[in-house]
Amino acid sequence: MFKKILDWIEDKTGLITTGKLLLDHPVPPNTGWLYVFGSATFFCFILQVITGIALAFLYQRSTSTAYESLKFINSDSQLGHLLRGIHYFGASAMIFLVGIHMIRVYLMAAFKYPRELSWITGAILLLLTVTMGFTGQLLRWDSNGVWSAIVGAEQAGRVPFVGKPFARMFLGGETLNGLTVMRFFSIHVFLIPAFLFGLIGIHISMVVRNGISEPPSAGQKVDPKTYKAWYQEMLKIKGVPFWPDAGWRDLAFGLAVMIVIILLAVLIGPPDIGKPPDVSDIDANPRPDWYFLWIFALFALMPRGIESFAIAFSPVFIGIVLILLPLLNNSGERSTSRRPWSVAIVTIMIITIATLWFIGKKSPW
Repeated sequence: MFKKILDWIEDKTGLITTGKLLLDHPVPPNTGWLYVFGSATFFCFILQVITGIALAFLYQRSTSTAYESLKFINSDSQLGHLLRGIHYFGASAMIFLVGIHMIRVYLMAAFKYPRELSWITGAILLLLTVTMGFTGQLLRWDSNGVWSAIVGAEQAGRVPFVGKPFARMFLGGETLNGLTVMRFFSIHVFLIPAFLFGLIGIHISMVVRNGISEPPSAGQKVDPKTYKAWYQEMLKIKGVPFWPDAGWRDLAFGLAVMIVIILLAVLIGPPDIGKPPDVSDIDANPRPDWYFLWIFALFALMPRGIESFAIAFSPVFIGIVLILLPLLNNSGERSTSRRPWSVAIVTIMIITIATLWFIGKKSPW
């Protein structure tokens, strides 16, 4: 009976054949553990979807009830405290892993031909993941979350032409109002996840179509005229099926990440719920979640004369760089030994972000 059911599903949908093709598609040998961060990010996303749906059943998205409903979830509902913890640490893991994944792709120059679109969709996925983290912070609807949203909207409003309409769209008006929490809830639960699902599908299809990038070797340059033919020939000679030769590492690491997330949720728990929101409290000292602390410190340390300029143009500049990188540099060396400048850029970036993070963590602003 089970075989008849599977045969019927296969006849109507072709899902089993498609799944088998995905699992059996050849990949370069010796990809190793450095290739597991992308799939681990996807594992975290699925975990976020599951826990987010569970939390949405109990969360009340109005300014008058959001705070109390979150307290109920945290203290009185069955497994609510655990779900909040898993959701919080899952978000942290997702942002951390997508960052590590992009660093790995950059250092190995896996953004070069023919994988330019994979890099661009990955950069957009990074932006959407960070935006998910920001919108989720306000949904706690405590003083810290509300003031963080106000500060974020005020900063976004400084961007010329699009800043103020963008801030109004997020807040549901000129200032914080009854629509704000509903607007953030809709963006966090419906809009961004829809884009994430679509882009993840495109991203994975690009990986399957163009293949997983082989580990780079010094002196082996990418030539758009000959690379595809060389890659297909290499797969015929040395390629191994994705499952189990390479896929088992993705599965093992993804499950390990989820186990760590659950353990952190049990042992540490979700962040504390702060005081009820009070926009008249001018002495409030809002601090974002840890993955935004370095940006918080960076803007706090900037001279007032350049702060608005940096807020307005730095996101645009970063976005342009990320998009143009694979388009203008899609050939040549991939090995880090022949691209020392790439190692230097990543090292400086990590040291800068870590330093700013410690400043944001310790300094009383």
